[in-house]
Amino acid sequence: MGAAVLALLAGCSTHDVHTVPIDSLEGADFSFLKPGQTSREEAVRRLGDPTGKFQGGVILTYSMEPAPYHGLKPVRREPSLRNGPFLGWEEAVYSLVLVFDSESLLREFSLVKVR
Repeated sequence: MGAAVLALLAGCSTHDVHTVPIDSLEGADFSFLKPGQTSREEAVRRLGDPTGKFQGGVILTYSMEPAPYHGLKPVRREPSLRNGPFLGWEEAVYSLVLVFDSESLLREFSLVKVR
């Protein structure tokens, strides 16, 4: 399934797809993401609305940007008449990809460098 997720993202990007070890990012705390334990509802409650949903919500993606001091935070959609629906997405450096099983429990997740 992980290869399918990367293929999906590769189709959405003109860049090479590179996964990043999540524990290699100083200050990025994704410790609440536990395969087989974290529900989709909990992930959305903690991360907010995803920037992308695929396969009926089985795959959720979050565009991530550097946080003010260190670590990462989800890019928030803030549409405006002047800048359109994607204001702020230019700061996204990573995409957090979450894959859920039929019971809505996290099956796997990856952090993909997009810039």
